[in-house]
Amino acid sequence: MIKGLGFNQGQIGDLAMQVVLCKQFKKIFPDSHMTLGINKKYETCKELFKKNKYIDDIKIWDGYDDFPTEADKQFIEEHGEEYAYIFNPMSCHQDNEWYTKIHHIQAFANNHGLGKVDDLKIELEQWFDLDPKYKNCIAITAFSSAKGIRDIPKDLANRMIEHIHSLGFETIQLGLKSHDILNTTYEPIGGTIMEDVIIALSCKMLVTTDTGMNWIMSGYDQNVLGLYSNCSYPNSAPLYNRTPLNPNGLYLEADHVKNINFDMIKGYIQKLIK
Repeated sequence: MIKGLGFNQGQIGDLAMQVVLCKQFKKIFPDSHMTLGINKKYETCKELFKKNKYIDDIKIWDGYDDFPTEADKQFIEEHGEEYAYIFNPMSCHQDNEWYTKIHHIQAFANNHGLGKVDDLKIELEQWFDLDPKYKNCIAITAFSSAKGIRDIPKDLANRMIEHIHSLGFETIQLGLKSHDILNTTYEPIGGTIMEDVIIALSCKMLVTTDTGMNWIMSGYDQNVLGLYSNCSYPNSAPLYNRTPLNPNGLYLEADHVKNINFDMIKGYIQKLIK
């Protein structure tokens, strides 16, 4: 049996994208064994990939910016012969302007030599129960790891929250407790990514920006409204290349998130909560 160990070991959204690469590997090598590599600082994400049909095992890497550490080298020395392929967990984009030409997941596939990917859809398994407490709730993730231009400004986020409350729904802010606190019904729990995922899926929909949660929710076909800045990369690029494939996702963009038409935001929220 052909065994592979890959691919990029972080960040959170990127890890969700790697599921597609695992799927592509198994398409190239039917009946193969695929181990997903995750860096230890994202280890709490591993529950996302539980019972995934494209992932047979999980490997926790030690080094990130300092990869490979001595522990990583020792693993490769002791177990390297078990794998036909060990993909570079810190691979870089081959083309610095990939986002102007191809989808983000296809760019990852190119980095690892996996060829053209016909199906770019992330697939995640819902092996857990949802929380009925949030069935009348809309989740908000306003702040991205990149911060700044990709964030939903606090005043815009609170304006959306006020509108959602006027429709009779509750809201919950997801993310870190260190983030600015919004005027949601529930404050951030500051829990693990898995705890936030369960809450986001328990809600009617997610309002977000260019976040890892956006990519994760696409794996479950959750209702998502994504607000994007087309200035978040050095050059303008098609929105399609920068967003996940989600049959229940709607995406809006402007030069800055704050300039997205608010009536369009309200209309898209209405569409997604029906």
